Amino acid sequence: MSFSKSTLAYPDIKDYFEQAMESDRGIKIICADQKAATMYKHRINYFRVLHRKDNQKLYPEDHALHGRSPYDIFVVKQQGHEILLEKMILNPMKTEVL
Repeated sequence: MSFSKSTLAYPDIKDYFEQAMESDRGIKIICADQKAATMYKHRINYFRVLHRKDNQKLYPEDHALHGRSPYDIFVVKQQGHEILLEKMILNPMKTEVL
């Protein structure tokens, strides 16, 4: 199965990412079964690929979003029939100058 090459074909995915952006840690999407979750996970990741390509055309090279997506801050995980869109929260360790 091939996916549409237009981000306009993924309004549901965009809505989920927007909900996740507004949350503290992310969201959980509950699918009918594991097979549906796997397909949906692929759609989510492909949407981000398309979004990066669109932004590469839209923004100049020196712009922060050139070739990037604001949704890149999310880790997409599948747990059975559930998909998690979790914000990457980096907790850097203490650093010292040598």
